[in-house]
Amino acid sequence: MKSFERALMTLLLLQFAFSHEARADFFAIPDLVGSAPVYNVPIVVDFDLGQEFAEVRSVLLMLQATVTPLTYQNCGTIGEPHPCELEVVNTGFLARLESPNQDSTTAVIGDFRSYPLRRAGVFERVFLEYSFDHLLDGTGTITLFWNGVSFTDDRIIQDFHPPTGEITDAVLIVDGTPRDTCRRSSPSARRMPTSSGERQNKCR
Repeated sequence: MKSFERALMTLLLLQFAFSHEARADFFAIPDLVGSAPVYNVPIVVDFDLGQEFAEVRSVLLMLQATVTPLTYQNCGTIGEPHPCELEVVNTGFLARLESPNQDSTTAVIGDFRSYPLRRAGVFERVFLEYSFDHLLDGTGTITLFWNGVSFTDDRIIQDFHPPTGEITDAVLIVDGTPRDTCRRSSPSARRMPTSSGERQNKCR
């Protein structure tokens, strides 16, 4: 991603966070914390927020992670080979918020470095018919992949080393209208206090 595009994405995420903070709920997702996924093998996490919603408008996933970059030797193409050059890619994650109607939505969260960084991604409602209604009961599924690289068939790649990493914090931010009712379940997520302090957790 170019520096201008990265700066624009950061600005948009900050705008989302500040504009939704007063009415958003923050939930720690401990099942996402730990070793990052094996490359091309996703982590699938079911979550229970312990809170039902009358409406869910937007969803954001924030991760803190330390990542060793993806590296490989780029040796050109079959038609135009050249001396191999080391390529280093500071990558991140692709998170998919699953839906029972097979119209899941994704968020790109990156790019990370070899020191702890906190990044966030908004689950985009790309299609107008997409909604977050399947989250109204406070449960859902997140599938987390590495946001990797792809190559054309004629590309000569050597010494490919996938990224590795550790996720040290995971927070799901839900912009919605909570219901007053609470479910008698054992939630897998933990509600976090917001700086506004306007919402009290009625589901304990």
